[in-house]
Amino acid sequence: MKSKTTHELRDEIERLKKELAAALAYKQLARTVLANKKLNPKIIIDGMRFAVRCIESDDLELARRVAGSSGDLAVRGRCSICGINLVGANNPRPRKETLPCNLFGCSYERERTTVEIENDEAAWLTLVS
Repeated sequence: MKSKTTHELRDEIERLKKELAAALAYKQLARTVLANKKLNPKIIIDGMRFAVRCIESDDLELARRVAGSSGDLAVRGRCSICGINLVGANNPRPRKETLPCNLFGCSYERERTTVEIENDEAAWLTLVS
């Protein structure tokens, strides 16, 4: 039997960790589907398909948002600035009840007035100084 080098063993451990993480994500998806069986079947199937695509592309963080223990089968993305869940198939947007996030630069944030921006900048400057 050929003995493996330390590098080969590390690579194999990393590969096995990824496989385990994917398997656990599929298991959690099954649990989430069972817990939400009263939802509209279309939402469940679309959520399952999206979660499987996330798992297969190694985007386990987004897969957890859809199928995690407190997952939401309607989630189709996340804001890169504030992290709010985005829902909707064609043009994912945050739910109205999750806004405003109040993070500067968030593309989903409501339009801010000049006075609000100046107040935010003044508050920031007092924190840093």
